[in-house]
This record gives sequence, C-alpha cells and structure tokens, in this order.
Amino acid sequence: MMESTYDVLVGHPRLASIFLERKEDRGPNALRLGEVMDASLADAGLGAADVDDARARVRSDRQFGA
Repeated sequence: MMESTYDVLVGHPRLASIFLERKEDRGPNALRLGEVMDASLADAGLGAADVDDARARVRSDRQFGA
C-alpha cells in the first residue's frame, strides 16, 4: 500500500494535500502510514529536522489549500 500511495503522490504531487486534508478522520492505519512515510524519508537520507520540515510543509499546504 505504501508503494502504491507513494507512486500516486509522486505522479500527482498536488494530490498530497487532498490525501492529507481530513486529519480528524485518522484511524490507526492512517497513523501507521504517516510513521512509515517518516521512516521512508529518513531512509532516503533526510535528517530528523528535514522530516519535521516536510511534515510542517504538508500541514501548511493542507491548512492554506496550496
């Protein structure tokens, strides 16, 4: 599921904010997916500060509809 989600979001980056916009509906699977995404970013060489920055950018995009 993670690879499929990644492929779709990389192919259509503007979908990321739509994908993440309903934070109040996060169940355990969605929370786990967020953890896996963080780990994937770390495995790709991003440091903790960069992973945090990426999350902040997603939250900002989601909040302001960018």
